[in-house]
Amino acid sequence: MSKAITVTLPLRTLSPNRSRNNLRQWMKMKAEHRTIARTLTVDTLCRVGRSMWVGIGQDRQSVWDGFTITLTRLAPRTLDDDNAIGSMKSARDGVSDALGVDDSDPRLTWRYGQEKARDYSVRVEIQIQEV
Repeated sequence: MSKAITVTLPLRTLSPNRSRNNLRQWMKMKAEHRTIARTLTVDTLCRVGRSMWVGIGQDRQSVWDGFTITLTRLAPRTLDDDNAIGSMKSARDGVSDALGVDDSDPRLTWRYGQEKARDYSVRVEIQIQEV
């Protein structure tokens, strides 16, 4: 059985190469992106029944097979693949915070994409596989 949710994060993701301009501003923006991603993901999980989604740590290993999480960067212009993935690192960290696990957990499968859109945002699709 598989369940899925979608969250749209109002983030303006930029190429990591722009961090050279002003490191302090860049770090502040990344922290804000992570907080927004965590907060909106938790809010969405709560609306659909947070207990069904979070806590795949030690106490739930037998219940969940894992998550497939797709991050899609929406922006007027596309980036090359490695910059697009790098631009969504804070969103990835925030989503994994909301799920209660580290983003390097082997039960999480991360996928990335890009689409042209008028405004900047990141669409997060979280699909869970039950055992």
